[in-house]
Amino acid sequence: MERDQLDSRKEADNHIAARFVLGQLWIRLKKDSMGTLKRGLYHLFVGRFKYARDTGYDAPRFWQDRFERCGFSLASVTDEGFSEAENEERYRATREKFVEFCEGQNINFSSSRTLEIGCGTGFYTQTLCELGVKELTGVDITDVLFNGLRESHPGYQFIRKDITTDKIEGSYDLVVMIDVVQHIVNENKLQFAMENIKECLANDGVFVIAPLCETSRTAPLLYFLRMWSLSDVAKHFDNCTMSEPASFRDTDSIIAISR
Repeated sequence: MERDQLDSRKEADNHIAARFVLGQLWIRLKKDSMGTLKRGLYHLFVGRFKYARDTGYDAPRFWQDRFERCGFSLASVTDEGFSEAENEERYRATREKFVEFCEGQNINFSSSRTLEIGCGTGFYTQTLCELGVKELTGVDITDVLFNGLRESHPGYQFIRKDITTDKIEGSYDLVVMIDVVQHIVNENKLQFAMENIKECLANDGVFVIAPLCETSRTAPLLYFLRMWSLSDVAKHFDNCTMSEPASFRDTDSIIAISR
């Protein structure tokens, strides 16, 4: 009986997710039908041939190419189908939720040794700086944008590492991983990444991650995207405390895991 209920709930969640994706696709088609079609065909044929692999996709090459193409534009890390102003508006909304959530967790930014995973264009690097973080190590899968980040934040350290394959050294009071987990599409790589983070999380440290959803789901046409559930992540943090999930973006959540 419980199995049937779980299956029914998963099916309902998948229907909700499918409707949301179709709704977002319809918005893009109305806004820029030719551009949306062109990007869709690229990812379906050219991109899949160029980047897709049996274990997911060639993430270092994919993100290096994307950062070289888009630079510090938010299109590098979000939807290329929106204008820069639209992407900025969407990121400002998630920034407000991130800040509000962290304040609710009573995080002391000024005294925290902070690790930012997937610093990308530096959007959340700047946010953490404004929140008072003095000691930060930014990790990204590509170093394409590091020179600009070092100029903007000379007191911070930026290191090229793949969280899914390279061990993170050091001990951190705060680990922030925003808009990265959905681009880990292989379960074994997710396990490596989560255990990697747990090992470098200090006693009493806090790990803030988003976006997560209630039920995991895949995006068959988007080889570089997979949504993970709260339980997919939490199961790797035994003997840790998970906060209540808070709204982050659309139907997804942000959580904190404390050691």
